[in-house]
Amino acid sequence: MPCLPDRPRRTRIATTALSALTALTALAAASAPPAHAAGAAGATDPLDPGARVPPLRHQSPFAGYRPLPETAVGSWKDANEAVARAGGWRAYAREGRPAPGGAGAGHSHAAPGASPPLAPAASPGASGAGVRP
Repeated sequence: MPCLPDRPRRTRIATTALSALTALTALAAASAPPAHAAGAAGATDPLDPGARVPPLRHQSPFAGYRPLPETAVGSWKDANEAVARAGGWRAYAREGRPAPGGAGAGHSHAAPGASPPLAPAASPGASGAGVRP
């Protein structure tokens, strides 16, 4: 018959070592001062209603606020005319959709100061009431 290792003896040794390690860990944890008492030398008891405490200081989050400079507002008539020259509300509505023929097809950036595109010819229902683009 082959020689089999003595499993119960190994198990007893492992159990004894684990028990000793657990006991040492518990002893170390019990002898250490509590975490809240580490910096509490001379601190007041938070449950004492008569304890002296430093006064509260409040600093507003808006203390360093700097408002934006005032900008001149243009004429609403000029703004409406600029929208009409650009093609009206339909031109702005097309900006959010992909161009037909793939991404970016027919899309170009105008140079700064360039004149806006010509307005498209008026179509029936140009007022936009009840008409879908």
